[in-house]
Amino acid sequence: MSALVHIGYHKTASTWLQVHLFKHPDVGLRSIGKSAIDVRARELVSTRALEFDAQAVRERFAPALDEVRERGLLPVVSNERLSGHPVSGGFDSKEIADRLAEVFPGAKVLMVIREQRSMIRSVYKQYVLAGGPCTFPKFVDGPEDPNARVPQFDLGFYQYDRLLRHYRSRFGDGNVLALPYEQFVRDPPGFVEAIGAFAGRPIAPEVAGSMKFREVRHRTPPAVMIGLTRWGNRLARRSQYHPAPVVDSPRLFAGVQRVARSETVRGLVPRRLLESRDRALEAMIEAAVGDRYVESNRRTAELTGLDLGGYGWAV
Repeated sequence: MSALVHIGYHKTASTWLQVHLFKHPDVGLRSIGKSAIDVRARELVSTRALEFDAQAVRERFAPALDEVRERGLLPVVSNERLSGHPVSGGFDSKEIADRLAEVFPGAKVLMVIREQRSMIRSVYKQYVLAGGPCTFPKFVDGPEDPNARVPQFDLGFYQYDRLLRHYRSRFGDGNVLALPYEQFVRDPPGFVEAIGAFAGRPIAPEVAGSMKFREVRHRTPPAVMIGLTRWGNRLARRSQYHPAPVVDSPRLFAGVQRVARSETVRGLVPRRLLESRDRALEAMIEAAVGDRYVESNRRTAELTGLDLGGYGWAV
């Protein structure tokens, strides 16, 4: 089944790719539509293992894929959840990979990876903005449960070589491409040209150079505002991350979110406090990560031929 399957990871410009590359009129790739993918992706992700029917899911994808192919384009299935979810430690990432191999035999797979410290910082902030109440240390080091009843964040999720090897074993070495998010930041035209070449739909340099790359960079709140949001979550936001707040008030939570993202409010916070809280978060990330990923990064570099050290990764 000829298709490009983009699995994420989260926080690696997935939304930009879905909006600006996979729908670009001058590129030979075409997403079947994020809303349509979301519906079908729930089957790929959420169906219980003993109930999953690959043939039935393949048949439900087929009309949308065929419609794109009839226009002479390569269909793209893009959803960052397909790489697993960071808050649950990617516990189902292998299961999803196996399902994708059954549903899309012969597809090409794109994954975008990111230096782990930067990734974990971004993921933690997103967790809080989505309703999470935990401090950073408690987020990365949850309570131990010998029965492993509930999946939780796992630093091992970002040992990229493991999932990369598994995808290669299922789809073939030449059918899996891993690109670093840092290449997108430094050389966005080269990044999208690499995707086009891999997919067999070359992208002209003038087309790549004309894309709206600036629209990817969303400014996330500084650590001090994340801390404020976290306390608001404990009080007012019921979510999967925090099912029992003191008061379940979506309106109050929305107000806290507006404060956390407000440039005006941010401007009222003393610069010294902003900087000190940012440094404190960076120190906590460094303490959690250390040299944990060095060997994995070396293996990833060997598998991909990427100069990860040149992109600031620990190798």
